[in-house]
Amino acid sequence: YGSSESVGSSIIMQTFVRSPCSRAMTRLSSVAPLFRRRVSSIPVVDISPWTMAGASDSAKRLAGAQLGKAFETAGFAVIEGHGVPANVLEAMRLKSNHFFQYAPEHVKHAIKAAPLHGAQGYHVQGHENVAQLLGDFSRKPDMVERIWFRNLHNLQSKGGCGASLPDDLPKFPNEDEVPGFRDALERYFDGFCDVHRTLMAMAECALELPAGYFDPFYGPNMGTETSVANYLRQRCASGKVDAPKLDDDDDDVAFGAHTDSGGLTILSTDAPGLEVYLADGWTPVPLIDGTLVVNVGRLLSRWTNDRWLASIHRVKKPANRRLTLVSFFSPRADAIVGGLPTCDVPLYEPFLVKDFLHQRHLLHIPPEQRSHEEQTIRKEFWEAADPTTRQEA
Repeated sequence: YGSSESVGSSIIMQTFVRSPCSRAMTRLSSVAPLFRRRVSSIPVVDISPWTMAGASDSAKRLAGAQLGKAFETAGFAVIEGHGVPANVLEAMRLKSNHFFQYAPEHVKHAIKAAPLHGAQGYHVQGHENVAQLLGDFSRKPDMVERIWFRNLHNLQSKGGCGASLPDDLPKFPNEDEVPGFRDALERYFDGFCDVHRTLMAMAECALELPAGYFDPFYGPNMGTETSVANYLRQRCASGKVDAPKLDDDDDDVAFGAHTDSGGLTILSTDAPGLEVYLADGWTPVPLIDGTLVVNVGRLLSRWTNDRWLASIHRVKKPANRRLTLVSFFSPRADAIVGGLPTCDVPLYEPFLVKDFLHQRHLLHIPPEQRSHEEQTIRKEFWEAADPTTRQEA
């Protein structure tokens, strides 16, 4: 295949030929019965044929097909054999727990983010309400505090949902107060970037695209957003860093139902609570030692003509607390994305990635606070496919 990029407009265009991975799609009858019926659980996929040397082409094709089928039927997968060393994840958890539990309040204040979705820095509980991504402005703010980073791989990148915020640079905890935090963050993030490259290569196989098809859409100017999130059981009295905790209320959801915005999301967590809305209703994502969780965002779902699901998910209240390390990946902001050529007749007009993510960003703003031109957001920017109607032929 060939690809070209216009220097003047930075618009990516591609042609393609069908991939040899299409042969794997005829072998799905040999995959576990999970993939032959409407799913009511989250598939577990071993991606080690793509991360370890010496795997056969047939093993790689089968793993790619399994991942693609998981995204078609659930929009989520638990992945084994991802290649991120356990000590890298554990070091990041230790540094993150140190920040949230033991860092003095002035250390948190020093990196406090602006009260805007996607702003970099420390977000106190009360800044966020992800249910707004489905049009629900009735919920109380989410019960989570987090540190938000964007484009750690390239600070000059204009990608990501919050990239339009002015003068918004990464804010790192004071090294004297939380020693080793930045080093642990960078090693964890590098590991997740490696996993993302692997998953996109597997996506090319699953979607019967030529190897390297997605490369021009990502690269150094892709968008990345990384969150270190501490889910809490109690709600704060206000949005202040040192606000007192309130008694438990009747709401057992810490993080409201929503869909993610961009391409793939990759996360590691240390406690149960993540749930996905599948055929049988709310379904727990299994917590399996040594695994990661990956899911499809709305942009990627639209890119595949809704062949892959951007499933609705939420987080239940933890028994005490719950730490999640998560990175969101999206194509470069100046790429124009249309329906993939192997995913049937396009359902949507081609769109500029930057414009799509801006529309998703607007969903966090109540309609009455938007400009007149931005009052109405078309349903393809927020509507999620219904997993209860998705089943195998």
